[in-house]
Amino acid sequence: MSIFGFLPSREKTVARAAHFITRRAAFLLAGTILLSLFFSYQVVHLQTTSSIDDFFDWTSPSAKFFRDFKKVFPKEEFFIIAFEDKDIFTTANLTLIRSLTNDLKNIEEIMDVTSLANVTDTVGTEDSFIAEGFLKDIPADSRGLEDLGRRATSNPLFLRQLISSDRRTTAIVVYAFDRPDDPHYKDRLLSKTRAVLERYSPSGKQFHLAGYIVTNLALNDYMDRDLVRFVPLTFFFVALTIVWVFRSRRLFFWPWPTSALPLPPHWAYRPFAGSRSTTSRRS
Repeated sequence: MSIFGFLPSREKTVARAAHFITRRAAFLLAGTILLSLFFSYQVVHLQTTSSIDDFFDWTSPSAKFFRDFKKVFPKEEFFIIAFEDKDIFTTANLTLIRSLTNDLKNIEEIMDVTSLANVTDTVGTEDSFIAEGFLKDIPADSRGLEDLGRRATSNPLFLRQLISSDRRTTAIVVYAFDRPDDPHYKDRLLSKTRAVLERYSPSGKQFHLAGYIVTNLALNDYMDRDLVRFVPLTFFFVALTIVWVFRSRRLFFWPWPTSALPLPPHWAYRPFAGSRSTTSRRS
């Protein structure tokens, strides 16, 4: 009679599986290694991305609607560069804004830039209106600068959009292209933007970046650092737990290869699923 004859059906299945594993240990080990090597070879086909947008299902109807919306309104995706001073309306600050705006517009990855340096000011009368550049010329005298500041804060299209009510903070709006097929586009965009801002660091200004693109890449950076920090830490605590349970120091090193072996096949399987890795974007 079989040794499993007196066991319940579920326990029979578990016992047979355990019996098969112990009897065919070498065969299963070889099969596992071969399968792991096969999937690990696919690592060369793994693409990385600098955006967490790969978590979304872009084949869904709502995602398609969102893509169509962005084609109609191409300036939907942007981020803001802001800096603060005692008074934005000084000759030095306005010159800096104009120069920085021109430098940003020369970046290939940037669609457009809007700031006090190139925004259009519309002045209306009873029977006509005039649309002209707000900052055509930078005043050299305090009276002209004061008048320019008053015009900016009295314009509802500028106030709390490009200039704060106390005239101490200004914003430069940077518009990005929609390039879903370029996984590293946003990374290059911010890297080149920060390189431009770095050239203005001797001016003493501290620039702040905000917006969805900035948050998106920041979250990806957090995932990179968490992966580097917590994967080895997890291995360590698994090994420490095994030592504590089995009271054997020799077992401390056993979980490291056995836990690390499934990782390459796990990541390498992603090309088969048609997805990218969302971490290690600088690799």
